[in-house]
Amino acid sequence: MSVIKVEGLTKLYKNGRGISDISFEVQEGDIVGLLGPNGSGKTTTMKAILGLCYPQSGTITVFGKSLEDDFENIMSRIGALIEAPAVFTEMTALKNLQMAARYYDNVNQDRIEQVLDAVHLLPYKNDKAGRFSLGMKQRLGLALTLLSNPELVIMDEPANGLDIEGMIEIREIIAALNQKYNTTFLISSHLSSEIEKTCSKVAVIHEGHLVDFTTMEKALELNPTLEDYFLRKVREQRKETTL
Repeated sequence: MSVIKVEGLTKLYKNGRGISDISFEVQEGDIVGLLGPNGSGKTTTMKAILGLCYPQSGTITVFGKSLEDDFENIMSRIGALIEAPAVFTEMTALKNLQMAARYYDNVNQDRIEQVLDAVHLLPYKNDKAGRFSLGMKQRLGLALTLLSNPELVIMDEPANGLDIEGMIEIREIIAALNQKYNTTFLISSHLSSEIEKTCSKVAVIHEGHLVDFTTMEKALELNPTLEDYFLRKVREQRKETTL
């Protein structure tokens, strides 16, 4: 089943940056990585899918329905973590989740404990978030994202600023949720190694354009690493635009 379908998406800002004619499709159970340098258009693409910015042209279909026609129902099935997690540092992890739970109809204490356990924060539920390491805050942000048991999770640079152990923890949580619940993920990163180790498909975005979209298996068929694949595709694009 198609979970996200983006066709001809264009969103340009006054400074000329943004995205132009982006098209790709995410299937149920996919872990898709948007790979590109900072400023390439990854966050803009995600914000457009979440209705946080309005494109000049193109269409967005989520769960088979138009974003414009069924916005509230679509958003109720999505969990998102864009940029920094919205964490209240003076509150405990438990209180942060209890406050967020008020926005949902079917999130009870059992679900809160389940989510804390999933992100390995259950032993620290009564600790204030302000005392958490960056990795723990990121995991708390992920817990907030997962609270409503979403079918689709959109995460912008989830490994940003984390140390090696933190990145591995986030990667393992994503893999476990995908395998256990078939949760679909759309993840962005400028780190090719993280996308390579986490995702089943990759979309290369460079200077606002979609350079290529393929499975991880195909990307690595003729390239020793995803970094090599990324560089090859970007160089091919530059040659095409200069001809």
